[in-house]
Amino acid sequence: MSPETAAIPAIHFGTDGWRAPLGCGPTFLQVGRIAAAVADWLAEEGWHGRPVAIGYDTRLLASVLAEEAARVLAGRGVAVRLAKTFIPTPCLSYMVTAETCAAGLMITASHNAPNYIGVKVKASHGGSIDDAAAARIAARASTLVGADLPPLTTTFDGLKRAKQISVVDERRAYLAHMLRCLGPVPERRCSFSLLASSMRGATQGLLPQAFADRGLNISEIENERDVTFGGRKPEPVAANLALERKLRILWDRDVVFVTDGDGDRLALIDERDRVLTAHDLFLILLRHLVEVRGQRGAVLHAVNLSRAIPAMARHYGLPERRVPVGFKHVAAAMVSGDVLIGGEEAGGIGIQGYLKERDAIYLALLVAEAMWERRQLLGRMVDELRAEFGVGPYERRDLTLTASERARANERLAGEVPATLGGRAVVEVDRIDGLRLTLDDTTWLLARPSGTEPLVRLYAEAAPGGDPARWLDAAQAWLIAP
Repeated sequence: MSPETAAIPAIHFGTDGWRAPLGCGPTFLQVGRIAAAVADWLAEEGWHGRPVAIGYDTRLLASVLAEEAARVLAGRGVAVRLAKTFIPTPCLSYMVTAETCAAGLMITASHNAPNYIGVKVKASHGGSIDDAAAARIAARASTLVGADLPPLTTTFDGLKRAKQISVVDERRAYLAHMLRCLGPVPERRCSFSLLASSMRGATQGLLPQAFADRGLNISEIENERDVTFGGRKPEPVAANLALERKLRILWDRDVVFVTDGDGDRLALIDERDRVLTAHDLFLILLRHLVEVRGQRGAVLHAVNLSRAIPAMARHYGLPERRVPVGFKHVAAAMVSGDVLIGGEEAGGIGIQGYLKERDAIYLALLVAEAMWERRQLLGRMVDELRAEFGVGPYERRDLTLTASERARANERLAGEVPATLGGRAVVEVDRIDGLRLTLDDTTWLLARPSGTEPLVRLYAEAAPGGDPARWLDAAQAWLIAP
C-alpha cells in the first residue's frame, strides 16, 4: 500500500452500503473511489454498454456528491442516468429497472444522524448488491487514489454536453409503476383521517401524491428540505416522533405514516398514540396479502423480528425462514425464489410483485388498503394480531461501549453460551447474525454489532405480559461484565 493510500480511510460496506460522518476522510474522494470501483466491477462482470443510475436524498452535499459520482463513472466511459432532484431510495431502484441499468448508486445515509453521508449500491434487479459484490467493490475502492480517478479537467458539465450524463426525472413514472403493481382501487371507500411525515426526507411530496392517485386524502407535515432534519435523526422510532404524536392529537388524525430519511422504511402511529413496531407492520401486511389479496409465497424474517411472524406463516401454511439483518439477504431471495414478504426490525419490508427493495410509500398504501378493506382502525387490528399470534413486549437498546467493553462483548458473542440468563433456561441458540438466545418462557434476546454504526445492539421480546427491559439488563450485564 502506498503512503497516499494509507492516509485515506478504508471503505467498509455494512448492512447496506458505506456510511460515515462528513469530514471523516476526503468525502469527494471517497465517493469518487466507490464510483470508480463500481465501474471496474461492472467491467469485470461484463456489463458493457449498460448505464448506471444515480440518485440522492436531502442530506448536506448529497446532490454535489451525486454529480461527482456521475463525473467519475462517465469519465470512465459508463453512461449515467442522474436524478434531477432528490428522490427516495426505492425510486432509484425503479430507475435501475426502468432504464435497464447495470447498477445504481444512491447518495444517502438512510436513517443515520444528519452529519452522516454514504453510498448504497444497487444491482441490476434494483435491490441491494450481495455480500460478495460489496466486498469486491469496497476492497477495490480502498486501493484507489486521486490519480486513479478522471482528472478534474474532465468536468461534469462537459460530460453532460457530450450526453455521457443524462439528467432525468422519473418520479411520476415511479409512482405510476407503484399504482400498476397495486392494481385496482378497492370498491369500499376509506373515511379515515390520515397524516404523513417525511421527517424532512426524500419522500416529501411523493407520498401524498401517491395517496391522491389512489383516491385517498392525506395531509403532510415535515415536508420541506432541511439538511438537519429538524435537529433529529430521520429514523422513525418512538424517541424521534414527539412532533408527529403531538400533531396527530391536535389534528385528531386516525393514523400517521412516517417515513425515514431515504424513504425505504415506514413507521405507524395509531389512534391510541402508540408507535407501532415493525413486527406489527409485518403482521398487518402478511394478513392482508394472504387473506385479502390472495397471495402466497415464502416469508423471510430477520433475526431481530418477532416470534409471531413465523407463527403466522405456519398458520397460513407458508414456508418461512430466518435471515441475517440487512435487506440485501431478502433481496437476494426475492430475485432467486418465490418470496411473498420479507423484512427486518427497522421497518423495511419487501413485497412480492413489486420492486426487489423496500419502499415506505408502497407499504403505507397497503396499510391504508388494509384499513379500507376491513373498515378497521390500526389499533384494533394490531391488538387482534398480537393476541392471536403471541406478540410480546419488545425493546431495542443501542450500547455505545468502551474499547475494553467491546472486546469483552465480542469474546462473549463468539464464546460459550450461558445455560441460564436472568433465571430462565436457554433452550435455543442461533448465530445466524450475532447471538440470539430463546428462553424457556418464549422470551428471546439478540446481541449483535451494528453494521453501520459503532454500536452493539440488544433486542428483546418478552413473553406476553413480560418486561423486555429486565431481559435487556440481564443480557447487557452478561455481555460486558468484567
